[in-house]
Amino acid sequence: PKQLEAASDPIDAKFMYDWTIGYIQEHDRLPEYPMWGLLYQYLLERNEVKALRDEQPTGRFALMQEDNRYQQTVTRWFQSQGVV
Repeated sequence: PKQLEAASDPIDAKFMYDWTIGYIQEHDRLPEYPMWGLLYQYLLERNEVKALRDEQPTGRFALMQEDNRYQQTVTRWFQSQGVV
C-alpha cells in the first residue's frame, strides 16, 4: 500500500485547535477522534478551561480514562461557546 509522507511540522496544540475548528465548520460537529489532550492543553494555556484535578487514573484503562476527562472538558467548552 501507498504510504503517507510524514508532516514536516509536528502536530501541536494550536494546530489541533485550528484543525478542529475547520472540521466543525465543514461538518457541523466535533470530529470523532481528535487529539483531546492537545485541545485541552490549548484551551488551558488560553485560560479557557480550568485545570483538571490532578488525579491519576489507574489500571488497564488509565490512558483511556485520562483521554475521556479531556474529551468531556473540551466538548463542554465547545458546547458552551455555541460552536457545536
